[in-house]
Amino acid sequence: MEQREVITVKTEVRELPVPLTLDELAERAQWLADCHTQLAEHEEHAKALKQELAKAKQAIVTRRAVLSGVVKRREEVREVRVALQTDMTDRKYLEVREDTGEVIAERPLRPEEMQRKLRLVLPIAGESHNE
Repeated sequence: MEQREVITVKTEVRELPVPLTLDELAERAQWLADCHTQLAEHEEHAKALKQELAKAKQAIVTRRAVLSGVVKRREEVREVRVALQTDMTDRKYLEVREDTGEVIAERPLRPEEMQRKLRLVLPIAGESHNE
């Protein structure tokens, strides 16, 4: 038999397959189960986020449509004080904008409205007389 002379010149690290022990195999199986759980949770979270984003998008789309209409009409609905008036001379009920003085509703006074103003109706016991 011939004697061979082997000299190691250099060593390096490589990734190569290594058989697992039973403990390592059990550990990897647990990691795999954990991955399945994490993936399911991630997908559920993604679904919830997608729904939230869809709602937020719809709110933006709705606001855009409202603002588009406001710009097109050059007006928007706001709260405005309105004076509810009784014109006894012309026997009319009036609703008048306090900001512009514009009459926005008008109708004839009802008989009971005219009687109250003329104090022809007798007050019911316990009813306030202030108008």
